[in-house]
Amino acid sequence: MSIWTDIHRRSNGQQMRKEDAVEKAEKAELDAMIEGLGKNLDQFLIKAKEAFLENDRYTCAIFYTLYALALNKDILDIFFKDFLKDNVFIPDGNVSPDLTLDDSQKKNLVDSIFDRSYGFGHMIVNNKPSFDFSAIEFVNFPFETTSKSISFFDFIGKCKQVDCCPDIRDIV
Repeated sequence: MSIWTDIHRRSNGQQMRKEDAVEKAEKAELDAMIEGLGKNLDQFLIKAKEAFLENDRYTCAIFYTLYALALNKDILDIFFKDFLKDNVFIPDGNVSPDLTLDDSQKKNLVDSIFDRSYGFGHMIVNNKPSFDFSAIEFVNFPFETTSKSISFFDFIGKCKQVDCCPDIRDIV
């Protein structure tokens, strides 16, 4: 088959380019992850609250972030999917409310969420349109704290600061 035949078929919609096939497959993977996040929204919040009550700061920060992403799933893109697949939902890459991360992996992930200059935090703050965390922040913060005026990144920062804030339940 000649290149001209391929071009003619593509222009008539009879054949898909390899780039289009790859883009379609990536879109399907992203849609599957978004659907998985939506299905697990309530579980992420339950797990975050359980970890909060147990003062398991890294697990709480991760599930709270997953909850925030599930609420803002309409603006997720392929970069978020790849990050979550490679760093959160390992080894199989499927969305699940069960984490198989060890403590050092959890710490590194929370560091990446909080770091707004690089990593996951950078992706969050530089995403256009930006995430609307108003559904989970301030008055609607999902944890019983002494302060209702704490933001998403404030909370993730508290989860990171083991020395400064030994108990995340005492956020003032």
